Amino acid sequence: MIRREQWPLFVKLGLLPLLFLALESWLRAQAGPFWIWFHVDPNYFYLLNGLMLAVGETPADVFHPGTPVHVLVALILRVAHPLATSEELANLVLGYPEHYLAIASRAMISLNAAALLVLGLSAYRAFGRFLPALAAQAAPFATMFVMKQAYHVKPEPFLLLAASLMGCFLFEFIRHQQTDRKSFSIYFGIVAGFGAASKLLFAPIALLPLFALASWRRIGFYVLVAAATFLICLLPAAGNWDVSAAYFARMIQGSGSYGGGAATFVDWAAYPGNFAKVFAGKPIFLAILVLSLLALAFRWRLKIARSASWRALEGIVVAQFAMALLVAKHPIAYYMVAAVSLIGVQAALLIVLGEELTGARRWWHPAMAALLIALGISRVGAIYKDASELADWRDKAQALDMQAYDSCTQVYFDFATSPTYALYMGDMMAKWRWADHLSRMYPASNQVFMNFFTGDPRRWGEKIDLQAEIAKRPCLVLRGAWDGAMKSHLLKLAPDAKITSQCQTGQEYLLASGIQANCGK
Repeated sequence: MIRREQWPLFVKLGLLPLLFLALESWLRAQAGPFWIWFHVDPNYFYLLNGLMLAVGETPADVFHPGTPVHVLVALILRVAHPLATSEELANLVLGYPEHYLAIASRAMISLNAAALLVLGLSAYRAFGRFLPALAAQAAPFATMFVMKQAYHVKPEPFLLLAASLMGCFLFEFIRHQQTDRKSFSIYFGIVAGFGAASKLLFAPIALLPLFALASWRRIGFYVLVAAATFLICLLPAAGNWDVSAAYFARMIQGSGSYGGGAATFVDWAAYPGNFAKVFAGKPIFLAILVLSLLALAFRWRLKIARSASWRALEGIVVAQFAMALLVAKHPIAYYMVAAVSLIGVQAALLIVLGEELTGARRWWHPAMAALLIALGISRVGAIYKDASELADWRDKAQALDMQAYDSCTQVYFDFATSPTYALYMGDMMAKWRWADHLSRMYPASNQVFMNFFTGDPRRWGEKIDLQAEIAKRPCLVLRGAWDGAMKSHLLKLAPDAKITSQCQTGQEYLLASGIQANCGK
C-alpha cells in the first residue's frame, strides 16, 4: 500500500515507464500489422506455437528455447476463451491472428513498463535519491534496437524484463547488504533461469549475481535455483527437449549462422572484426561501459573498499563483455538486448559510486543530471527517425496490391508481405500442425508459398509442382525480399518460366512473367 507522502515519488518515477508505454504503443502503430514482411519472423511463429500449447500440445519451435513466450501466448488465448474446444480455439486464432498478437504485444509492453517502475522504486530505496532512480529506468531509451524489439511477441521483450528484474533485486541486495541475504540467491536464480529459458543468450547475464553474492555457499544455491527454474520453464516443451539440445549443440559447434559453417565454434579470422561490430552503433552503451571500466580502475588505485555496489558494477561489466564475446560469433545488433538493458542500472551505480571517487563534490550530481538530460534530448530525433522509417516500410509494403494479379500464379517467398504467407510461415515453424485448418479457412488456390528452410513450393502443408502450377494460369508473379534467391529457385523448379519485368517497393521485390510488374509509387 502506497502511503500518501509517497505519492509524489511514485508519480515522478512513473513518468519514464509511462513514456515507455506510450512510445512502444506508437512504434507498434507505425510499424503496421504483424503480417508485414519485417514482422512475420518470429511473431507468427510464437502465435501458432503458443496455440499448440493452448490446446495441450508441445510447441515445435523450441530453438530459443522461448518457452516463456509460448506460455504467455497460451495463457492469453485460454483466458480469452476458457471454455473453447481445441477446434474452436484454433478457428478463432487462425481467423483473427492479428487480434491475439496485438493482445500479446500489449501484455509484453505493459509488463516491461511495470518492471521499469519497480526498478526505479528499488533504486530509490537503495540510494535515497531521485537521480539514480531515474537513470536506472533509462536503459530502453538508450538504443533504438531495444525500443524496436520491445513490442514484438518474441523473447527479446522478456530479456528486457529479466534484465530489469535483475536490476531490481540488485538494488534491494545493496539496500539489505548488512542484513539477511540468503533469499537473494533465490531471487537472482529465478530471474536468471527465466531469462535463459526465454533466450539462451541471456546466460552471460547470469554471471552478474556471482559477483554480488560473494559467498560460495550462496553462489552454489543460486546456481541450483537458476538451473531448476530454467528446467521448470522448459517443462511445457519437454516433448521436444531433444530438438532444443540438438539445435544448441549445432550452434555451439558451427562457426557460421544458425550452426552452419565449419565446426570450429567461431570463424577465428573474422572474430576480431565481429567483436568490434558488437559495439558499433551503440555509443551510449559503449560510453557507459568505458566509464565503468575507468571507475573500477580508479577504485583499485584509490584502494576504496569493495562494497556490494562496486561488486555489482564489476558483475555488470563482466556479464556485458561475456555477452559481447558470445554475440561476436554471429554479430547481430538485437542479440545484445539483455546487455544493453542493464546500462540503466549501470548508470545509477556510476552516479552513486562517482561520489566516492570525486569526494562527493558539489558539481557531481548537477553534471550527471545535465548529462542525462542531454542524452534524453538526443534520443528524440532517433526515435522519430526510426518511427518514420517503420511507417515508410509499412506504407510501401501495403501499397503493393496483389489483387491486380488475381489471375496469376502468385509465389510468396521470404519474407513477403501477405496475411496468408505469415500464417504459412508460422505453421511451418509449428511443423504444419495447422495446415489442415488453414487449407480449409484460406483455400488460396492461386497462391504458392516458399522459404529458405524447406525450399519446397507448398500450398499450406501440401507440396506443389511449381511448373505445373504456373502452366495453369496466363501469368506469374513472385514476391519476396531477395530477388536473386527467387530467380535461382524459379530456374531450378520451373526452368521454362522467364521473368519479363520486375519492380521494387521498400525491401520487397515483385518479379513477373506474362504481365507487367507494377509496384506503384
